[in-house]
Amino acid sequence: MKVRKQISVFVENKPGRLSKVLEVLRDGGIGVEAFMIADAGEFGIIHLILSDPARGKERLVESSFAISESDVLVLGSVDQDLLLELSTELGRSDINIQYAYGSLGEKDLIVMKLSDLERGEEIFKGILSSRRAPPASSE
Repeated sequence: MKVRKQISVFVENKPGRLSKVLEVLRDGGIGVEAFMIADAGEFGIIHLILSDPARGKERLVESSFAISESDVLVLGSVDQDLLLELSTELGRSDINIQYAYGSLGEKDLIVMKLSDLERGEEIFKGILSSRRAPPASSE
């Protein structure tokens, strides 16, 4: 689990826009580790987790893309049960999942934008700790 910088790129919702963004990043030697495209009518938002977010941001701005940057929680080794437990605890703690993307399975990776990132991180650490703790002895 890590808090990572996510770069969001605002583009017209037209064919070929993702390829332009990816071309700029590839030409700068920047890897894309995860992405999501959100539809916002005439515009789209491409959320990116990059191998080098600072350089990626710089390259995209130099190429005249409108971008923003935010902190997100990136979780690995998440299965459906852990995701259920985490979402339940976040809800009980009144922490909103503003959006999330990822996959469960062999290459599991979940990215979450939370209303309270620090508390969300604490909750996830607590859940992981309780799963690793040996069962209490009944003696």
